[in-house]
Order: sequence, then C-alpha cells, then structure tokens
Amino acid sequence: NRNATYASINLGEAVTARLAAAGLPPCRAGHTAANPEWRLTLGAWREKFSGWIHQGEPHGLMEVNIFFDFRAVWGEEALVEDLRRHIFACVAERPVFLRHLAADTMEFRTPLDILGRIRPDHRGDHHLDAKGALLHIVNFARIYSLRHGLHETGTAARLRALGRAEHLPADTVQGTLDAWRHLSALRLRLQVERRDRGLEPNSLVVLSALTDWDRATLK
Repeated sequence: NRNATYASINLGEAVTARLAAAGLPPCRAGHTAANPEWRLTLGAWREKFSGWIHQGEPHGLMEVNIFFDFRAVWGEEALVEDLRRHIFACVAERPVFLRHLAADTMEFRTPLDILGRIRPDHRGDHHLDAKGALLHIVNFARIYSLRHGLHETGTAARLRALGRAEHLPADTVQGTLDAWRHLSALRLRLQVERRDRGLEPNSLVVLSALTDWDRATLK
C-alpha cells in the first residue's frame, strides 16, 4: 500500500544517509537502499535472482556477487531465509552458474609479477587496490557457500562454516582466514590514516609507504 511504500522510501534513504555519515559513502553504481530499483518485494527479489542465475550473463554475475551477501537488519527474518533458500534452489538447478562465477573471479590477476614482486595495478602507478586483492578470498568463500547451501554471511563466517562442515581442509580455512584478516586490517588502517590527514578514504595501498614487514606479509 501507499503507506508501506513511503515507509520503504524513508527507511532506505535514512539508512543510506546514516551509513554515509558513519564513513561508508554510497555506492557510485547506485547499489543502495535509497535507489528505488532495489526496494523490492520478496516476489520481485526472487524473480531478480532467478533471472541472474539462469541467464548467466556478465551483468547477472556482478549483481549476484553484490546482492548475495544480504542479511536481515530489522523486521521479519523469515523473508531473508525464504529468499536465500530460493537462491540455493536456483543454483542447484543450474550448477554451471558456479563455474561462471569462478571464471569471472579468475579474470582478476593476483598483483605479483613473475619474480614474485608486488606489481602495481597499472604501469607507472605506485599503488594497488586492496579491495581488488581481497576479491579472490571473498568470492572463494561466497562460491563455496552457494555450492554447499550455507546461510552464513560475511567472509570469515563462511570460511569457518565451510571448515566445520568439512567442505574445506582445516589448514586451507586457517590460511585463507589469516590472509583475509591481514588484507582487511591493512586496508582499514590505511583508510583511517587518509581520513586523519583530511583525505577521502579509499582502498589504494601506496607501495612506497609500506614497511618491510607489511610488504613481506602482503606478498
């Protein structure tokens, strides 16, 4: 009804504004609750995911990578579980979708050259994108969660759940968690340092600013 629509608009805009005030600026591509395109009913969300998974197009792969990490923050959690079960059912019907997700992830090259040295993102640059470096780990956990029907959200929770269920060896889980934590902590530390200097936070790691320990661990 009209009142519910207005409530959805107000909530979406309020959430987006408060995240921005907390230091999380709105997605430049418009993937926020303030965008009416993403304020949908459960039925509409089911249709969205069905289309993305069954069509297997690049745009759909991107959207699933973005929206599969949804979680309940308020209201009826049963709606979230319903949608997640629908997604798992769609993936089970079309397992090749997981292969498409993996292939899309592997398009990103690990930022090391053939001699094992950290390589900038582009020739002539002096930085790399820490968010991009985290991509393999985040998508690795996401793809395996989709494959095994795990309802956890968040990379660390997914990796631990995959380990508990013995879908991944314990040493693989621990090593991947260690790498994810280090990269995430480095990214956050550099963002705080930029903010303290009055600059807009980003995910760029200036290679010349790294200590020898940071550089060795990052590698």
